[in-house]
Amino acid sequence: MTSVGDNRTAEALLTVLCPTVCCVGLGVIVHGGTVLSPRSSFFQLGVNALIVGVLVLMARWWSIRRFLAAGAILSVVLGVAAVRSGPRIVFHTVLLMAMWVGVVYVNVRALGQLRGLRGIGLHIAWSIVFGIGLFVSGAVLIVLFRPSDTQASMVFYAQLSVLTGVGMGAGFEVQDRLLAGLRHRSGDASRGWEPK
Repeated sequence: MTSVGDNRTAEALLTVLCPTVCCVGLGVIVHGGTVLSPRSSFFQLGVNALIVGVLVLMARWWSIRRFLAAGAILSVVLGVAAVRSGPRIVFHTVLLMAMWVGVVYVNVRALGQLRGLRGIGLHIAWSIVFGIGLFVSGAVLIVLFRPSDTQASMVFYAQLSVLTGVGMGAGFEVQDRLLAGLRHRSGDASRGWEPK
């Protein structure tokens, strides 16, 4: 028998690792090993998935107020960390973080509560919301900072958004299935992450 603490640890690890591994794996399948290089634009797949995994964990475990406060603090901290790179990168970082906080909130707190969306349907909806959120924020950045390179940048963000959306949706589906298996083996029937 596994303890509740063991299940919480497994949930935390799987919530962060599953979407990260799925996003990076999908990126490697489509774009090769360059996805693993920090110089590659597609390196964002793993970074974004890691951030989203942490945000999803916080959204599942914490109250709405605490989650939003932590998301705001994390956005500011990452924005301050980017100051040396210039105001454009600071704005880019804060916009993307604010978008991820909003998208995670919608997925966990709104879509996660819809009884009609369960299992794979829920994760398809999550994929769409993740992808649209990233594409819209990318379009804003292109309009503000790369209007002369719109077509190539939009193609890049379209690819990144699809890979991110599909990778995260698949990652959270895998995570939920693995957690369900762990809970079944330990005799814990509760989902353990119902939003507060």
